[in-house]
Parts: sequence; structure tokens; C-alpha cells
Amino acid sequence: MSRISSSMKLTAAFVSLLLIAGGIFLLTRRAEAADKEAISQLEKMSHSEKIQVRKNMEYFQSLSSGEQTALRTMHEEIQGSAALRKTYRIYCDWLKTLTAWQRQELASVENVQERMALVNRFLEENREQEKQKTLFDQLRKEEETNQQEAAARLEQSPNQIANILEPVRQKLAEEPGIEDSLKSLDQQGQNTRVLLLALQREFRKTDPQEPLPEVFLTKELVDEMMRRIPGERGRWWSENFPSPDRKFGMIYYLQQQLEKYYAEYVHKGEDPPLQVLEEVFYKLDEEVQSQISPTSQSNDRIKRLLKKYWLNPDLGEIERILSSQRKREFRN
Repeated sequence: MSRISSSMKLTAAFVSLLLIAGGIFLLTRRAEAADKEAISQLEKMSHSEKIQVRKNMEYFQSLSSGEQTALRTMHEEIQGSAALRKTYRIYCDWLKTLTAWQRQELASVENVQERMALVNRFLEENREQEKQKTLFDQLRKEEETNQQEAAARLEQSPNQIANILEPVRQKLAEEPGIEDSLKSLDQQGQNTRVLLLALQREFRKTDPQEPLPEVFLTKELVDEMMRRIPGERGRWWSENFPSPDRKFGMIYYLQQQLEKYYAEYVHKGEDPPLQVLEEVFYKLDEEVQSQISPTSQSNDRIKRLLKKYWLNPDLGEIERILSSQRKREFRN
């Protein structure tokens, strides 16, 4: 304990002798049967405290007459000095911070110099422990703060993503029935559906003989979406992401944010068992089943995809469309 200064350590060494013999004077006064206060204090003690006092008395009686006199004199000096009483209280408080084996080791040392060396060693060990505890407490608080901030960001995610997707939603609203189909969904559900609808129009299949369909996610639309990404990340994307790749970058950014929301906020800590994933699979139509479970795909890949269907069916469709598009581009 840092409260023990170097000028007080010698006093502390003698005080420790008094602690070892604590309760001796109560027993002595009781033996004289003349001090009602001493008797009252002893009667208030617990059984274990009375046993300790008796052990202290036995230790005191084992001392020589001169040692007993010195101990009594020290007791009187402490009682008569405010400074020594303060040192005594500090030392008592410090002893409580030690482990049982540390107190036992301290009590077993009779030489004053060895006792003070031991006190210094324990003080240094306590300082290191306090530093470690302070560091661990700081790290724990930082982790709690990070978790709280992450949870707050995820809670705000639906509105932020809705703002990013607003230009896409306005374009989709030109088609009849789109807005009505979104009304039954919550905000993040609407966001996921809007992204899915945009991808279906962007990557829709056409007959090879027909002209290529008009691009749905135009450069102007993607630039406007990117401009709406909040904070430092949005500025970084706008300033550093290559223009030709912005469309896919924007799509994968939104996909990542949506998956994170469902996995870490809505279904935080949940991992569906295989039986649940099988139920998800059998709810899909046959065409989708055939597309996501060819023999060329690994079981882990299928499980990851089915988990996205479990988080939100539209997430699974988004992943399937993007996977098909990647394969199509690879073949071309």
C-alpha cells in the first residue's frame, strides 16, 4: 500500500509485533477480573476471534519478561501518540490486503530487518498487482465501450442504410406495386428487399438474341449512394474507391452491413443447428435448391448460404444472385 511512507516503516515493524500479540491485554485484564469493559469486548468476539486471542496470549506468555515489558511499553506509546495510532491503522488495513500465506510468512519473521525487507517486497508486489488491475479495468471498460458503440451503430443501421438506398427506392417506386410490397416489412427488411430488387433488375437474364437491358444501377445512382455513406468511411469510399468498381463495392458494402445487422443484432450469438438449416432448405423452391446445392459446392459453403437464408430470406437470395453473377463473369 503506497500510504506507508519510508519514515513510517520502522514503526510499522514494531506495530506488527503488537498485532501478533493482539488481545493479550484484554485477557490480562480479564484475568484480573476487574475490568468490565474488557470482559464485554471478549464476550462480543466470535468463536474464531476468541481462539486467535488465546493463541496470542500463549505467544505473549512464551516471551521473556523483558520482551513482555517492551511490548507493553510499545502498546502504551501507541495509545499515547496520534501519529503512531494512525500508522497502526494503516498497517492493519494493509495487512488485510495480503493473502493468508503472505500474512503467515510475515508473522514467522522475527528479525526486524528481514521483516522490513518482506514488507517492502509485499508492497512492491501489491503495486504491480494494482497496476495490472488498473490496466485490466481500463481494457475491460474500453471493450464495454466498444461493444456499446457497436450496438448503437447496429441499432442506427436501418435508418442509415435506408438513406443510402433512397435513390434506388425512388427509382423502384416508378414500378407499380413496389411500395405496397414493402409496407409489411420493418425498416431493415425493406432495405434488404430494395437491394434484392435492384440486383434482380441489374443482373436479370436476357435472351442472347435480345439487346442488353438498360443498366439499373447507373454511375450517377451509385455515386449518389456512395455520397450518402455516413462518417469517415463514406468520405474514404468517395475519394479512394476506383470508379469502375464502385458499383460492386457499393453492393458488397450494403450486403455486409445488412448481414452484420442480422447476425450481430437481431440474432446475436445464435447459430442455427443443422436441423434448422435443413428446414430452411426445404422451404426454398426447387429451382433455388438445385442452384445452391450442386455437388461441386462444399457443405460448408452451402451451410453458410443457408444461414443467410435463415437470417433473412432476401439475404440468401442476394448472395445467390451475386454468386451466379461472379460465375457468369468468370465464364465470359
